[in-house]
Amino acid sequence: MNLLLVDDDLYVLKTFAQRLDWKKEGIDQIYTAPSVRAAIRQLKTADIHICLCDIEMPVENGFQLVHWILDQKLAVKVILLTSYAEFHYAKEAVDLHCAGYLVKPVSNQELLETIHKVVAQDTPTVEENRIFEEASMVRSIQKYLLENLEKEHTRKSIGRYVAMNPDYFARMFKRETGMTPNSWLQKKRIEQAKLLLGHHNVPLTEVASRVGFDSLSYFSKVFKDTTGISPKVYKNKGKPS
Repeated sequence: MNLLLVDDDLYVLKTFAQRLDWKKEGIDQIYTAPSVRAAIRQLKTADIHICLCDIEMPVENGFQLVHWILDQKLAVKVILLTSYAEFHYAKEAVDLHCAGYLVKPVSNQELLETIHKVVAQDTPTVEENRIFEEASMVRSIQKYLLENLEKEHTRKSIGRYVAMNPDYFARMFKRETGMTPNSWLQKKRIEQAKLLLGHHNVPLTEVASRVGFDSLSYFSKVFKDTTGISPKVYKNKGKPS
């Protein structure tokens, strides 16, 4: 099985082949291309089974390459890469029946898990496709929420962001994470608050604001309910004596 990596970052192309023991993972040959045009030339001449393609590239982007592959009816499974957790990217990847969608930076474990799934699923079932679609959407939404912790998020506002019925979105999110969107978000806010409280020059009011709490008293209540101690005590515990 052969893999084609398409990325305009020449350093990524140069180091990708050394990143893992690809033979051990069932990949016989690694091909690289710095642009969509170069990728098309490789696809015309080489026997490519998996295409790992960056979305954001100059001149032509990854989605345009996917459309070309579909138009040519090539039996190539595409995994898309992006540096931005944009939900419409994940949605378009699903609509184009891509085999995977990863947000950079991608760990070796995450990359291998995705490639193993692609190799193992020659004829994915409808249920497998649904699971992949939901997982891709939830990962994208989680990254968006983590990058916007200071903003107010409700089930309805997240539903609008992903263009889904809020109840359906909430059920999908809980299937993937085992938590409701609000519970997951609150957990991440408290985790980030702990990190900020370690910086002793950051006032409590600013910590609360940066993790999405308008009220210091409510932030203190949620923090204490979650950790068992108040944010002030947590902050002072870390101070040098």
